[in-house]
Order: sequence, then structure tokens, then C-alpha cells
Amino acid sequence: MSPSPNFLRPVDMGDLPEYPLSCDDRLDSHFFMAWERRRWLASDMRLNATPECRALFFDLINIAYDNSPVGTLPMDQNILAKLLMIDPGHFGSLCKLDYGPLYKWEACRCDNGDIRLMVVSRIWWKFSGGVLRACGFGPDQAARSSLIGAMG
Repeated sequence: MSPSPNFLRPVDMGDLPEYPLSCDDRLDSHFFMAWERRRWLASDMRLNATPECRALFFDLINIAYDNSPVGTLPMDQNILAKLLMIDPGHFGSLCKLDYGPLYKWEACRCDNGDIRLMVVSRIWWKFSGGVLRACGFGPDQAARSSLIGAMG
């Protein structure tokens, strides 16, 4: 089996998209997360992934909610495995699947220079108090990197 496009691999730094939220943006007042359940129920990720990969994918979204910038994860698969409380080797194997836990997560450049994984969602857009709009980003940037697209 050849590695899926979801498996982490080297990329040209110039090709990385810039993450639209700043490391200073916070969602501290939001202790809950909106979830578009109908979209999730019909998504490619849910319909094609193993139950384990679906669970880990959802856990990563929840973990990313508390990271900085909001909606990002570290690139290091060993750290991700620790955050998910699973064996790093097993996590690496799952990431090689077409619908692994990192399905449609992609590398991005953050405003502090870090390279992280992102899946920007309408969740971040809705609950960030219009941070993207305040920063001059329009709905096209939010749509361009939406979790809704990641699920489907």
C-alpha cells in the first residue's frame, strides 16, 4: 500500500498557506463546540474511515480547539500520539490510511513562524468573535480552508 496524501511528508515552505488566525486569538469563553452533525454524518471521513480513525479525527479537532493558534496541531506525530494517548507506531500506521486521523489536515505557516497542522473550520470562524473579519479576512478565506470541506 502506498502512503496516502494524508501522511506527513516534506513540503516546500513557500507552498505553505498562511494560517488566518493569530497566536493571540483565543476562544477562552467558549467551553463548548458547535458541530454540524448532519454534514458529519454524510461526510467522506465518516463513511470511509475506520471507527478508530473517526474517533481520533474527532479527538484531534477537540485538541486543536485549545491549541495556539486555535484550530492547529503540532506537526510532530509523536506528540500527536501522546495527545491522543496511543502508541506512536500505531498512530503512524493509521495516518498512512486514505482516511486516517489526519485526513485533510495540512501544514501551514503561523504568524509566529511555527509550522503546524490546520483544519480551519466554520467553528473557529463563528466563535472567534469575527476575528477573521476584524483582521481583514473575508468569507472566502474561511471557506477556502473549512472543516466542512475537510469532512466531505
